[in-house]
Amino acid sequence: MLKAILRHITGKHFDLPGNRGLKFYSQKDFQYVLSREREHADRYEMHFALVTFNFSNEDSPERSAAALFDILSKRMRLSDEAGWFNDSQIGLILFNTSLENAKFPVDDILKQFAEKKIAAPEVSVLMYPDNTFAISDPASDKRRVNRLELQLFSIVTFEDEAAGAAPMVLKTKNISVSGVYFETEKTFDVSTGVKMSIQIPLDKSISMAGDNISLDISGTVVRNDSGGVAISFKDTKKVSHYFTEPKTVLNG
Repeated sequence: MLKAILRHITGKHFDLPGNRGLKFYSQKDFQYVLSREREHADRYEMHFALVTFNFSNEDSPERSAAALFDILSKRMRLSDEAGWFNDSQIGLILFNTSLENAKFPVDDILKQFAEKKIAAPEVSVLMYPDNTFAISDPASDKRRVNRLELQLFSIVTFEDEAAGAAPMVLKTKNISVSGVYFETEKTFDVSTGVKMSIQIPLDKSISMAGDNISLDISGTVVRNDSGGVAISFKDTKKVSHYFTEPKTVLNG
């Protein structure tokens, strides 16, 4: 079934089940909606939450995706927007919603997965414009803010025509199991693919020439600002064993 669903990634949006008139957007259309919400938030000094549902680590992504469509069709507000964030993640925009308030729909969605006895996808939350990450913890049903203020040198390649896909050496400002923020004056389009080799030091010295572990991972640009660029990781399980200590527990 997921293959049938995937055809909508680059196609036009379609109606979610039910008769509420809710739309589910293709990847291209969803990125337009996301850009529109960012402009609206900037203009009126508001904020929103971007919730992503990651199916890349699921054993039965077709069943989980079908369940999520059904849940969203009943749970979404008319002001919310949903669509493909990338080829393995579904995105949900919660307009004018704080990180604290975003926990309520996320809790409800995870609860409904449990009631259906279907494995829930990994759920991440990115707040705009304050760049706060949160991530679901299915084992304890808690979401934790795992944003660590670390400066790590990285070799980063943006799959962007303007950048020419040339590798850049950048330094992280913060990193979490969900994503990373790089300091840079350059700007990149939202949804631009990124390949990263993040150097994690084995000792206290932080340098490209030190004794490092190289974390090679890909991701997607989710926002730019005057200080840098925020990127959401595609395979969060690959990162989780490096950055597991929570700074704040949001629920429980």
